[in-house]
Amino acid sequence: MGSVANFGLNGQPPSHPQLFDWLATELIENQWRMKPLHRMIVLSATYRQSSALGSETEPQVRDPANRYVWRMNSRRMTAEVVRDSILTTAGVLDLTVGGPD
Repeated sequence: MGSVANFGLNGQPPSHPQLFDWLATELIENQWRMKPLHRMIVLSATYRQSSALGSETEPQVRDPANRYVWRMNSRRMTAEVVRDSILTTAGVLDLTVGGPD
């Protein structure tokens, strides 16, 4: 994927510019409040679709580079995230601020 820095001027153009225009219009019509926009997105059928790779691999065949963002790209977890995940799962993560490293 292209860079999103510099307001997209250095990257690739968006795949669905009409969608961005529509979302901007919705945001303006709701007096720039994000909550109605978030609610609309989260309650949409598109947002609730599964991105699991099971026997149905049509999206992967149609869009192997994930240009249309049909799933979250995999990425490595940092050591801190791995440590905190293990401690949380074990139920021993200390959440007090200013504790030992």
